[in-house]
Amino acid sequence: MVANTLKEHCREYDYVARMGGDEFVLVFPGLTGRPLEQRIADLENAIKVGSNIICGEPLVSLSVGAASYPDDCTDAEGLLAEADHRMYSAKEKHKRGNLLPGEEAVRYATMTVQ
Repeated sequence: MVANTLKEHCREYDYVARMGGDEFVLVFPGLTGRPLEQRIADLENAIKVGSNIICGEPLVSLSVGAASYPDDCTDAEGLLAEADHRMYSAKEKHKRGNLLPGEEAVRYATMTVQ
């Protein structure tokens, strides 16, 4: 459900890949600022709605971490490492209840979703 939802909410030329387990990488070429924030909010909502339909309650959520080229790193490995680090930070904030939906989207331009 998560993989299909992510694909459905991406443009033809966006990239969605499952890294393993429950971790995905999304690449949104040219998507920054408010349009990116809206895309992340749409993804969060779509996952929540899908989870409600399948599970009867919102058991699935997104923790988003992101890195942008060339601001954060200039190679793919470094971008993934930075996005992964930020994703785990966001995940911890979610667990503690300190992260509002879409908060991470305000700061970053490309994302990894878990």
